[in-house]
Amino acid sequence: MEVVGDLLLDALERADPVGRPIFAAHLALDRPDDPAGRVWHAATVFREHRGDGHVAALTAEGVNGCASHVLAVGRGVTDRSTQQGSRRWSDEEWADAVEGLRRRGLVNEDGSLTVHGHDLVVHIEAVTDRRSAEALDPLGDGAEAILAAAEPMARRALANGAVPFPNPMGYAQPTWV
Repeated sequence: MEVVGDLLLDALERADPVGRPIFAAHLALDRPDDPAGRVWHAATVFREHRGDGHVAALTAEGVNGCASHVLAVGRGVTDRSTQQGSRRWSDEEWADAVEGLRRRGLVNEDGSLTVHGHDLVVHIEAVTDRRSAEALDPLGDGAEAILAAAEPMARRALANGAVPFPNPMGYAQPTWV
């Protein structure tokens, strides 16, 4: 753990912040002094890099904020009360987002994804994953070793409830939790 945070932060400092304002803001914060704090900070900075890229991918596909949460519910990785409540979408805003996605053929009447909706979500996630992985390119072959070193920490954090399921990020609970 001693070096994981520093190695990740060193790589992230070489990532392009253009179009990633939340990533840039978190990256500009001072590194915590303690190793665990640096790992947590690095994870936060990387999460925001991915998040900003995800927003860009959604925007490129004409999916606004509320609609993105409707799609997450349609995927079955979270529920409406978590998504709607965490972002304070009104019932009217939620209904409008569902209707807009339905008109585009992306969700059914019940809010579940259509085949086209599923394909769009898969595409958005693939673009997001590919673009977020670019931030780890400076690690080269060491990326796998860093991720392997971080995995036990992630497992402990998840096992101790650090990330609730369902959650507003729409992350599905790993099968190993």
